[in-house]
Amino acid sequence: MDPHGLTPATSADIRRTAENAAGDDDPAGLRFPHSRRLRLRGLRYADIPELSRLYAQTLTDPLLVESPTRFIDVAAQVARINRCYAEHPGLGIWRADTHDGRFVGSFSLLSVDGGEDVEVGARLTPEIWGRWYAIEGGHLLCRQAFEVLGLPRVLGHCHADHRIAHRLMDRFGFRDTGTAHDPAGLIHRYELLAADWREARRLYT
Repeated sequence: MDPHGLTPATSADIRRTAENAAGDDDPAGLRFPHSRRLRLRGLRYADIPELSRLYAQTLTDPLLVESPTRFIDVAAQVARINRCYAEHPGLGIWRADTHDGRFVGSFSLLSVDGGEDVEVGARLTPEIWGRWYAIEGGHLLCRQAFEVLGLPRVLGHCHADHRIAHRLMDRFGFRDTGTAHDPAGLIHRYELLAADWREARRLYT
């Protein structure tokens, strides 16, 4: 079972995704609202080299969740995510770019173990850390989760020593629900209710 609750991709999935995404500006079939500096779109195979470099951070940074880096593994992930777009509209992993086309990372809304709970995620390139892109992308994810999908809550987690991630969780109004152990070590689990996000948005905007 995939850690995001998605079944493994087959070679047929990969072929179908390549055929369906060919020439499609957004294989997710979803138009995210753009922020002042960011736009999100669905993953496609042309993104594999940049995704592989992005995920390679996990090889040297113990605070990040391990991600695939080999071409074939990233291709399989793109196929799984495109299947997720079709089977679970509104959920998935999205590529993030600046409006002038610079790749800055990815943002995600994915079901937890195939259940009803949905978890937010982000992975940004080191070159843009500290420039508030995580805040802008986080707002887009929350708008998608609460205003478009009507979810009552979203979940999140981060490594116990990842101070920046903890501060981001606090800013959005996430509540720390305790710690747990996973292969990356001790992690903090978080929960954000729709009403709490709206209140945090009112205070910070």
